[in-house]
Amino acid sequence: MWKQHLSIMIVLLMVIIGTSAALATNPPLEAPYADQTGSATPISVWNAADVTQQQVLGRGSVSSAAWSPDGTSLVLASSYGVWRYNAADLNTPPRLLGGDNRPASEIRFSADGTSLAVVRPAGEIELWDVASDNLQHTLEGHRTVSTLEFSPDGSRLASGDLSSDTVYLWDVGRGERIAALDHHTDSIQALAFSPDGSLLAVGARDRQVTLWDTNTGENTTVIDGHNGIVLALKFTPDGSHLASASADSTVRLWDPASGQAMGILQDAVGPIYDIVFAADGTRLITASDNADLRLWDIETGELIFVLEGHTGPVQALAISPDGTTIASGQFHGWGEDSEPGTVRLWDAQTGQARIAFEEHIWSVNDLYFSPDGSTLLAISADGSVRLWDVGSGEAILALQGHTGWVNGVAYAPRGNQLAASGADGAIRLYDRDGTLQQVLEGHHDWVWQVSYDSTGDVLASPSKDNTIRLWDPASGELMHVLEGHENWVNAVAFSVDDTLLYSASDDTTVRVWSTETGKYITTLPTLQGINTIAMSSDGITLAAAGTDNNIWLWNTSTDTEPILLPGHTRTINSLAFTPEGNTLISGSADSTVRVWAPQAGRVLILQGHTGPVTAIAVSPDGQIIASGGADATIRLWDTENGTELVVLQGHTGSIRDLAFRPDGAQLASASPDGTIRLWGLSE
Repeated sequence: MWKQHLSIMIVLLMVIIGTSAALATNPPLEAPYADQTGSATPISVWNAADVTQQQVLGRGSVSSAAWSPDGTSLVLASSYGVWRYNAADLNTPPRLLGGDNRPASEIRFSADGTSLAVVRPAGEIELWDVASDNLQHTLEGHRTVSTLEFSPDGSRLASGDLSSDTVYLWDVGRGERIAALDHHTDSIQALAFSPDGSLLAVGARDRQVTLWDTNTGENTTVIDGHNGIVLALKFTPDGSHLASASADSTVRLWDPASGQAMGILQDAVGPIYDIVFAADGTRLITASDNADLRLWDIETGELIFVLEGHTGPVQALAISPDGTTIASGQFHGWGEDSEPGTVRLWDAQTGQARIAFEEHIWSVNDLYFSPDGSTLLAISADGSVRLWDVGSGEAILALQGHTGWVNGVAYAPRGNQLAASGADGAIRLYDRDGTLQQVLEGHHDWVWQVSYDSTGDVLASPSKDNTIRLWDPASGELMHVLEGHENWVNAVAFSVDDTLLYSASDDTTVRVWSTETGKYITTLPTLQGINTIAMSSDGITLAAAGTDNNIWLWNTSTDTEPILLPGHTRTINSLAFTPEGNTLISGSADSTVRVWAPQAGRVLILQGHTGPVTAIAVSPDGQIIASGGADATIRLWDTENGTELVVLQGHTGSIRDLAFRPDGAQLASASPDGTIRLWGLSE
């Protein structure tokens, strides 16, 4: 019965697409300008196996940062290697540490600045000599490193593992493991050395805190008291107190020598994510789920100040080197009513608010003051980086190569420009050699996609801020802001004559707009949120799909009801027509690519991805389908028979978008790993 129903849908699809060719009053528009991409060989069925990665734009999404103790270097760990910047001129191109572009998740400088520890995803810890940039040792034994700390003198390194209950203690000079500290019964969450380096405090998911002698590797104290996971540990500057923060909404104070309780601070709702001591060690600042910071007197246990200003949970804290300024970063939540993920500065003595930086659009994961306290760096959960001048509050324009998640990518019709959009709300325009031309800013949240009209004179960007913006990509000027959707706008498609723009939204509608005036024209209702939209080359058939697992087909030249095309079993993430317009390609979270070829009376199901298919593109000659997935692979298929031609690997995150260059000689891919990768044939 299901097959019979599918056959009927194929016939209806044939009617729509076949009729569209007959009804079209204008043939598909040809490129208005000669192709400017040169004479490179197009990717074809015959040479697809030879496609390789040619270029990477961007330096990856950032997960960790470290300022060198002398303030001369800023080092970032990213999904595309470890990058070392000259702190005096952050716009100078950085060095890729060791020329190694493998992802790195954590980095730490030793206190004397001579050693740099780098964590790789496989659990390896690398120790680098900072002066020479030479790899000294590779420390093996972990599967997933969760936390990393140097001892104050830099001679020891402690590392904890998310996949085990053991902490390793290493001799930095020899690169040898001194001890395996294995008292805990669950994964390690926090580490802290005492100021003299003689003790190591360990906090774990088993709710315990343990203290270890770093010279002998012996367990000196086991501390019980928390009713939740231990999330953070800090010693006072003089080493007289140890503070432990927990998911049980408390901070507990302990005597490190005896393990005896010295106090409990409890006045928060939800987990306490981070804690910092003021410079004199008598005051403690806590950050938690209740959106407020709290400043405590640790001797009396009294709450001194409640620092109000954030509107969501605060997950990141830092204090300036001189102890006078507190920085806090917020998780902003989800949905159209959520606030930006702000960073705020506070006076550590009075609790007074100083400056609010409202430029982060997603959760703030980490904050770092430069050694002289003049610059604050924030890392967002999307992997993007922002820096501010602490004195003036002005943004520092640097680190453009770290863009956070890249969601969309598109080539201009002339092949002379590549546009990319991402989670930082910006659109970046690159020229043919990969040089960044300009950054278009105006959106207040994620930009899901970028799309050029057929002339390349208009660039459309749909966003999580519920708007679409139309740009002049030559000048970078904003032409129109299209407002009216009541939820995220996920995708757009131009009509064949460029006079109309169709937009698909989570508000369950497809809206139609005038590109000349930016005015709303009408709405095409649907039943579920729409993730993706595509227009046939003759301008007659509009396809849209989303969370109801069906493809919707409209004949835009009539007022007939749309046809539903079933078959996928999970959300459909991407759609594309072949250039002649008689074949539709779809990619779904059911891990399949489907080729709807009505004139041949068939549907091909392409299987190979091991996770959701998240992106689809078709080569300019229609011979090749490119699909990208959550499995971080790109697969090229023969459109005619569905044969898998090659699997392209290089990204470290899912593939969010794909685009062929107009001459077919290059394929661009966008990923949350913070890079755009260009694929083609070796010259």
